[in-house]
Amino acid sequence: MATKQMNVKSDGFNPKDLSVNKNQDSVHFVQSGQGAPSSVTLSSSALFGVDTCEVDASTSGTNIYQVLGTATDGSYIVSLPASPRATKDSGTINVTG
Repeated sequence: MATKQMNVKSDGFNPKDLSVNKNQDSVHFVQSGQGAPSSVTLSSSALFGVDTCEVDASTSGTNIYQVLGTATDGSYIVSLPASPRATKDSGTINVTG
């Protein structure tokens, strides 16, 4: 099993697109830079079993989300919360396997 990191910035994600294998990989959202949000929203709870994911302040955080074996192959959108400073941006998690 591999844990893949998606860095969450105040205006988007790095990497913007992340590829994962269901029932094998997990995703760790980590804050990157000033103003990074503490949570992100998913387009579907089918990916991790939740609609909102906590974003850890550092790589030592424990909020790591396992990709469900029942997740449908395809793309899931991850969005930042709405902010007066920046337009709502999104990233994509592509699921295969």
